[in-house]
Amino acid sequence: MPLPVLVRKQAEMAFVQFCAARLSSRGGVLTHAAEGACFTLFEIGEISSEATDRVAVARFCYSEQLGQWTVHCPDTERQWRFYPNAGPSLNLHKLLRHVEEDPFGAFWP
Repeated sequence: MPLPVLVRKQAEMAFVQFCAARLSSRGGVLTHAAEGACFTLFEIGEISSEATDRVAVARFCYSEQLGQWTVHCPDTERQWRFYPNAGPSLNLHKLLRHVEEDPFGAFWP
């Protein structure tokens, strides 16, 4: 299900600002992509002068019924799982900060 227009615009602005203001943990570039009611945060690092590596770091999903965001981390098989250490939140910025700080090492490779 697609995001409500205002929620999508606010989230897009939050991700653009987050990605522009920060380098990844390895000095790579951060970017994002939207799909349905979710945004995925990616780290892009250079493998060689001809290729780049795009690694999914975190996924943020919006529940229209609850009006809240959840954050998901990739497991060892690169499947998404709910990240229980940062529960659902009305505040997307709070979840972005939690991913940036990554106190349990779940997001950054």
